[in-house]
Amino acid sequence: MRVVAAVARTALVIGQLAGFVGSNFHHHHSS
Repeated sequence: MRVVAAVARTALVIGQLAGFVGSNFHHHHSS
């Protein structure tokens, strides 16, 4: 069950990165 934990952790990190980048991009793109 180590693979499941790795996938879940990766998905969580990707989600946080996507949210951070998306928020930053939206704020920066707001001209």
